[in-house]
Amino acid sequence: MLSLFKKVFKKSNAVFKVLEPNIELTVSVSKCIKELIRSGVKYNQVTAGYITFPAKLFDGLDMMVGLHYQGAFIDYIEIFRPIEYYNSPDFDINESYAEIHDAVVSCYGKPEAKKPAYLSGYPSERWLGRNFVIDHSICDRFGLEEHLSFKFVQPN
Repeated sequence: MLSLFKKVFKKSNAVFKVLEPNIELTVSVSKCIKELIRSGVKYNQVTAGYITFPAKLFDGLDMMVGLHYQGAFIDYIEIFRPIEYYNSPDFDINESYAEIHDAVVSCYGKPEAKKPAYLSGYPSERWLGRNFVIDHSICDRFGLEEHLSFKFVQPN
C-alpha cells in the first residue's frame, strides 16, 4: 500500500501557492519544510505527521495551513481560520463560508461538484484540478466547523 501511495504522489506535480509567506507547497514534506525555514516562518510541529503555520492565501485571507503527512509525502493540506477568528463575537459561519468560497472561486473557478446539505445544513463543494482536489464543507462535530482541504492526486 505504501509503494502505491509513493507512486501516486511522486507523479503529482501539483503546487499549492501561498501568498504570505511567498512559498509553493508541493507533495514533498522536506521541500515544504525547507520553504518554511527559508521564508522565516515559525511553524508548529503539532504531531509527528502534522505541521501548522499562519499564512495569507487566495486573495489575501488570513488563514492557518496544516500539512498532514506520512513519511516523505504530504497526504493533504488543511486550511482553516485562526482560533481568534472563531472566538470573535462577530464570527458568522455563513459569512466565513461565503468568503472562503468566493476566494477559492477567484483562484480556481467554480466548483465542479456541489452536494446538498447533509447533517450540518450546509452544502459541500469540490474543485477538481488535473493533479489536485479541493474540498470545502461545514460539519457539526462539536459545533460547526468549516473544512477546506487541498489534496494532491495522480494526474489524469
